[in-house]
Amino acid sequence: MNQRFDADYNIKKPMYKSTGLTADKPFLIQSKMSGKRVLYYSKNIGNGQYEMAIRKPLYDEREIYYYDAKTGHIRNFKHKNWVISVQKGNNNQRGARLVLRTEEWSQDQAFRYLHGQHHNWSPLSNFNLAWDVSGGNDNDGAFVHLWSFHNGLNQMFEVNYET
Repeated sequence: MNQRFDADYNIKKPMYKSTGLTADKPFLIQSKMSGKRVLYYSKNIGNGQYEMAIRKPLYDEREIYYYDAKTGHIRNFKHKNWVISVQKGNNNQRGARLVLRTEEWSQDQAFRYLHGQHHNWSPLSNFNLAWDVSGGNDNDGAFVHLWSFHNGLNQMFEVNYET
């Protein structure tokens, strides 16, 4: 018996609990800081990854997303195989940048959204971290990374379905 093992074929497509998001409906992810900037993918930082930053809304393909309830991923509305992720090689550590990249079914591509009063997003693998606008900078182009959860305005992002 100590040499018998079962195979689990369900590791490719994990299912995640409800996040409070409406599936398949386009939305913007808007900062709660005073400028009301939105999350968008900006420059290519290599390895097929695009840095996530904030800017004034232009309502274009770089800032419109939707929630895929089957996978738990936040997908770009135009490039449906691109999902919001943590930068490769950073293992959901403090300071790791938020990026948009091809879906790989990895743990660093699923997030929990705490709607209600807080509006925080955390990686499923580490609830002590939250999406954070670097340095609390509310200027266009400020990048978003993971940082220790402190519930400041630079860590609050609400979903806006009025695209």
